[in-house]
This record gives sequence, C-alpha cells and structure tokens, in this order.
Amino acid sequence: MTPRLLLFLLGLGLALGSGLFPRAASGHAGPDPAAAPERPASGPPLDADRIDALVRRHAARSGLPGVAVAVVQDGEVAYTVGIGEGHAGNPITADTPFMISSLSKAVTALAAMKLADSGVLALDDRLVDHLPDLRLGTTPRQRAWASEITLRHLLHHRSGLGVATSFTDPPRDLPGCDPCLGHVPLSTRPGTTFGYTNLNYGLLGRAMEAATGRPFADLLYRRVGQPLEASALFAERSRAEREGLAPPHRYLFGLPVRFAPMNLHESATPAGLLAASARDLGRVGAMLLGGGRFQDREVLPAAAVDTLLAPWPRYETGYAMGWGVGFWEGERILRHGGMLPGYSAFMALLPDRRMGVVVLANVNSAIALPARNQLAYDILQVATGADPGPVIPVERLARFSVLLLTLGALGWLAHHARRWWRQGRPTSVQWTVRAVGLASLQIAAPLLLIGGPTTYYGVSPLRMVGFQPDLGAAALVLSAALLADAPLQLWTKRGDRA
Repeated sequence: MTPRLLLFLLGLGLALGSGLFPRAASGHAGPDPAAAPERPASGPPLDADRIDALVRRHAARSGLPGVAVAVVQDGEVAYTVGIGEGHAGNPITADTPFMISSLSKAVTALAAMKLADSGVLALDDRLVDHLPDLRLGTTPRQRAWASEITLRHLLHHRSGLGVATSFTDPPRDLPGCDPCLGHVPLSTRPGTTFGYTNLNYGLLGRAMEAATGRPFADLLYRRVGQPLEASALFAERSRAEREGLAPPHRYLFGLPVRFAPMNLHESATPAGLLAASARDLGRVGAMLLGGGRFQDREVLPAAAVDTLLAPWPRYETGYAMGWGVGFWEGERILRHGGMLPGYSAFMALLPDRRMGVVVLANVNSAIALPARNQLAYDILQVATGADPGPVIPVERLARFSVLLLTLGALGWLAHHARRWWRQGRPTSVQWTVRAVGLASLQIAAPLLLIGGPTTYYGVSPLRMVGFQPDLGAAALVLSAALLADAPLQLWTKRGDRA
C-alpha cells in the first residue's frame, strides 16, 4: 500500500467512522426491523444516587463543559441534575435553558397538535390554504404536488421536500422569504416517501402563525409553556440569554472552547432554534407518557397523544410527529436529538415503562454524539435495573486520533515540500502534465471529505467547519495534503532521477 493510498484510507475512515455524517445518531433514523416486544415491567424504584454518580462520571470522562439531565418515571420528573458553569459564572442546573436544536421539532409538533385539538387548524389542512402565496417546486408537476402538501405531511417529513435545507446559510431556502422558495424542488409526491428536512417544520410554524394570527413565540407559550408550567421554554434566543442560557462551546482537538454564537435565521425556529431546560422537557415527556395528563389535569386528550406518537400509517417504526419510533433493548422507544453550533440535545421515552430521559449539553461535535447518546442510554439502563457497563471515553480517543491524523498530514506535506525546495522544481512539460493528471485524480478525495457533507446537509464548507471545527480542520488539512501529494511526489521523483 502506497503512502498516498494509506492517507486516503485514513481520511475516509475518519469521515465515516468518527460520525461526520451523524444523521442516524440524531434520533430520526429509518425503520427498525425489530419485532414489537411484550409490555415490560415498569422497573424498580429510581436509584438517584447511582444515576447521579453515572452522570458525573460521564461528564468528567467525556470532557463535557456543561450538561443537564432529567429523568421521567411514572408520569413525573423524578430526577434532575446540572453540571458545569453557566451564564455569568452561575452553576448549570436542570432549570438552565439550552438551545435544543432539532429536538425543537418534538415541541413544535406538540403545539401543532394542541391547535388541531382546539379546532384552530386540522392536520389534513393543505399548506397552501394557510399560506396561499407560497411557491414550491421547480416544474409544473412539482408545483402541482406542492398544492397537495398537508400539515400532516410536514409533521411526518413526508412532504416530498427531501432536501437537507440548512438554516445556517442565507435565508433563500427558508420560509422567511416565501417568494424565494420557488427554486426548492420536490423529490416525490407528498405522502409517498420519508425525507427529513428542517424546511418541513419551518413551513409548519408559518402555517401555525397564519392560522392563529399570533407569532410563533406567543403560541408556543400559550399552547405548551403555560399548560406545562415550562418557565424556561423560549422561541427567542435573546430572551433565553436574558434568562441564563448556557454558554456555547465547541471542541478544538479535545478541548471545549467557549465561542460567540452564530447568527441563525429565525424562520427556522420551529425546526431547530428553541431553547428549553432539562426539567421543562422532562415535563413534556411526563405529559406524553401520562396519556396527555400533567399534574392531574388534561393537557391533551389521550387520542391526540396516540396520534402524535404514531408513525406514518402502515408502519410500525419510523418517524412519528417530531419523534423517531423504534426499538431499544427489545422494547418500543421514542427519541429525537440534534446539534447546533455549541449545543447538543437528546431525549428518549420508553412508553411501556412510562419512563424517559433528557440530556442537554452546551458543546457540539459529531464525535461528541457518542457521549451524549451513551449517557442517555446508560441512564435508561440504570433506571430499568440493568448494568450499563463501564464508561468508555470514545469521543476523547476519537478527538486524539483527529489531532494525530491532522499532524501526520501536515508532516507528510512538509516533508515533500522540503524535498521539492532542495532538489528544484522540474520544468519538463511531460512531467508537468503527469503531475497535473495525478493531482486531478486525487481531487475525488477532497470532494468526499468536504463536498460530501456539504452536499448532504446543504451547508457551505465554512458553515460545516462551524458545526464541526475539529473534524472540519482535519478534513481541510487532509484535503490539502491529498491535493498536493501527487505533484510533490512526481517532482521529488524527477529530482531523484536527475
């Protein structure tokens, strides 16, 4: 194996193995083939001391700057903890607001179901009935399909808008500028296939505003925050910051570093820009697990809760309304997670046990996802009386590997550059053509490392680095090394011949 091939394989392994493409990890993966189990027992009494020790051990070994956890059992928030330093040096608690990224969809779906239950709108309303000036699709057939999109399609990600629309880039893709949406294609007819995109919930939020005549922040408070006494649930980041929003961090080769938050377009708020505390999300979970009841009063009818948490008709698993539905350890689980620059969130519910967990962290990186998910599932293991096993700092090992790989690529590049300057640059046209030809062949590797995720998620390379700074830096260095390796190899070989 040549050094160049080894470098390419290492880079490919980094991109795929470290979680640079973390769609499934965010809690909205495709159907799980496992069969539905029998209803399990509700579990033993909650061992708060054991869970507390587990959370603190995870936070220490995983290098999480701040984390808040809530555990739901038997229809109530039975345990909470916060670790780390928050705003203005105050300690992080279960009441500290975090940005909850794509977990926002579960809260937005709940608000939409509340509106449907009260008759303000219907799930089978067409989107164009609420937003008549909206233009979607790039062909006459697609525009005809767009007229069929319903709110139910949006909630289940079955609108046909199967594009990973970003809300970090300029808002030409976003519902803040309806006339600009005419360039967004529909990949399929609504209702036929699953296609996860933030645009679905952005459009849903606009339809909810049109139906109520109120801004999204107001209807969220009235329909969700007020009934659940969720005092740290916000649709406006500025207000969350005034109430002590946990400061954002990102990993730079293993070290969590605080940074100024990125400006994200507010029209994507329903899809991924809500802020909430672990306790408030625990109350959402407790209400859903309690059949729509919270503190002995009905927030949502049980039938509406069943509709909210059911996957698309004829499917046992898949995506419900704001929740991924599957099986974990042989039993049904509802889950969703997500990432923003500086934040990570994950929530899982076990309906048959009336048990759930919320994990919020003020750091983001694809290689931090294993820590977040492992902590949540380990808490569920303890809560159900099982042994979660040892805490393995996979993400620290991965970040160390990223650093070594980056340094190795830089060293490889510097080595060839040094030989080139010592031996002189070749002037032969033949050698120049061969060098350009080999360099062109190696363009495929940088396209995979940088172009792959940017195409997949619809974000620019600079935005991708903002989301994943350590992996982004490694990908850029690897790409530069791969591009420069071919001509440098040829130049130095010609020098050797001379």
